Amino acid sequence: MESEKHLARPRVALLGRAKSRHAPLVRYLFGPEPTSVVQPEALLVEIDRLGGVVAPGDIMRVTGLRRAAAEALLCKLAACHGGDVCVAGTAVLYRFPRLVRSLPRLISLGGVPRPIWEQRRLPDAITGNRRSVDQLLLLANLVLLFVGGTMLVRALSSNVGQAFVALLALALAVFALSLPVARLARRRSHVTEVDAENGRRALIRAVLARPVGSNLGAHALSHVWVAASGRAIKQRRLVDEVLALGGEPDVDSQARVYFRFPDLDHEARALTQLRS
Repeated sequence: MESEKHLARPRVALLGRAKSRHAPLVRYLFGPEPTSVVQPEALLVEIDRLGGVVAPGDIMRVTGLRRAAAEALLCKLAACHGGDVCVAGTAVLYRFPRLVRSLPRLISLGGVPRPIWEQRRLPDAITGNRRSVDQLLLLANLVLLFVGGTMLVRALSSNVGQAFVALLALALAVFALSLPVARLARRRSHVTEVDAENGRRALIRAVLARPVGSNLGAHALSHVWVAASGRAIKQRRLVDEVLALGGEPDVDSQARVYFRFPDLDHEARALTQLRS
């Protein structure tokens, strides 16, 4: 996930006139910039709000990361911000010193991130520009394509140097046009991926919001996925997704598949004792 790449260290925004000038062209060629689910500062605020003692489930709740990725992120945060690891029974927890001095003010300003399942993902825009900007860039692209092709035809029989320049201009025009067209061509698969991500976020809610110690049936989880994504899910993928969230499959007396979450349960009980 994109959020996993950016959460360990805050990103520094590069501001300047050059970027503002070329931003529409860059978005036309390469699409809009990916947005992280939660900013690093907000994640630190959440850790402070929880008393500086957290488990992977707390990170999963606000970032949507799978359990292994949440544990890796906690290790990076501990290394960057002076945290350490503690063991409470069979649960591994992460302790952090006070990270944000202005915590009450940030909480009052809405700096605490919402649970990931309250943030429904929408399909990315093709470019992120206004329609008029895209139309102008497309027109310039087509003009360059026409001019390059015309120059190439005329230069082939006269001047090799001019033919090379015309061929270069034509190649650039074709390249610039092919990038947004390629994103448009894979739009359907992108929408499918977005729907699957919304279904996965609903699974995270079902897993983390259940009573501690309770199990979840595979049939019920498949309905959770369908309700959030609008698409059916194959049993093999459902098992893989729940395993990635820390589930362990089992079968009851009626041969129905269900999932236990022992690690999450141990961590939840340990956190309740420490925070109380």
